[in-house]
Amino acid sequence: MKKGELLPRNQKDFKGFKTLKEIKLNKTRMLVQPGKNDAPDTIVAIFMRRDMNDISLAFKNKYK
Repeated sequence: MKKGELLPRNQKDFKGFKTLKEIKLNKTRMLVQPGKNDAPDTIVAIFMRRDMNDISLAFKNKYK
């Protein structure tokens, strides 16, 4: 983090989803849905790396 902003190098597409981005913060991960038309990003989930597969299965029907 730099000045309260997340750096793009820590962000990538979340596997299998087109509308969610994964942000890496050490062992913690955050799923973010980017805002449209200058709207702020929405934090969808904060979880530990070991729970990534469970989160992916839970969000399969909610997000593309």
